[in-house]
Amino acid sequence: MEKSKILVMGLGSILLLILIIVTLLPKPTQQIEEIKVNCTETTQYFLSELPNSFKSFGEGLKWCNECVNKSGIPSRGLDTVFCNYRTKDSGKPCTDSTQCEGKCRGEDENSKIGQCSSKLIDIGCNYEFFNGESLNVCYD
Repeated sequence: MEKSKILVMGLGSILLLILIIVTLLPKPTQQIEEIKVNCTETTQYFLSELPNSFKSFGEGLKWCNECVNKSGIPSRGLDTVFCNYRTKDSGKPCTDSTQCEGKCRGEDENSKIGQCSSKLIDIGCNYEFFNGESLNVCYD
């Protein structure tokens, strides 16, 4: 009878150890979806929304293709266009934007820990971490 108690206790300890090891293993890296860019449509959009963004359609198309060829994402701000880039640390836990290539983003003002953004430049309003505090910040 004593041997069976020891066996059950031994199995419980082994299961607990396995659970601890699995918890400590590094998490798989976040898969980043590939963005397909149609530079003809993108350039038409930029010129319709920001008519002074390029001198001509040809200039805009050339700029867009150069951006995409450098693994960039043609993007727009409030009154400008720019080539945005993916970050290498996307999804990494953080508590301050200085810990990320881009920004350290939270879910809301109550977030205790954030994740590094997937792009270098975030446009719009998001929760961003500064010294462990999640604040609503807007960039245009």
